[in-house]
Amino acid sequence: HAVIVDTVGSADTERAADATGALYRRAGRVQAWREGAAHARGDRVVLFTAGDAPQTHWVQVVERHFLVAPQKPALIPMSGMVASLRERFVFLVNGRGIGAGLVIPRMMAAGGRLERAPVRLPVLRERVE
Repeated sequence: HAVIVDTVGSADTERAADATGALYRRAGRVQAWREGAAHARGDRVVLFTAGDAPQTHWVQVVERHFLVAPQKPALIPMSGMVASLRERFVFLVNGRGIGAGLVIPRMMAAGGRLERAPVRLPVLRERVE
C-alpha cells in the first residue's frame, strides 16, 4: 500500500496518487515522513522522495533484508560518488533522523528517529529530475 505525502501542494502529485491508487496526504516538510508512516498499513516502510529512481531489482533486495534483519534499519544509497558522500553527510549531521532511501520499521519512521545507523543495501537509487 503506497502513501504519497506532498510537501508543496502540487496538483500533479495528487493526480499521480489518484492514478496509482496511493493514499494522498499533504504535510509540511518536517512532518512528511511521520505523516506517511502514520498512514502506512504494513509493519515496514521504504522512504523515497520525489524523483528517486531505485534500480530495477530493489524490491528483491528489500524483501531479502526483511527476511534476514527485519528490525535493522537499512538504506538504499544514492548512486554516484558525490551524491553518496552528500547523503552520508546529511545522515551524519542529522544524527539519527529519518530520510529518503531508508527501509525501516513503520514505528521507527513514526517516531522520526533511527535506533541505530542503517546498513547499506546492495542496490542503488538515483535522482531523476
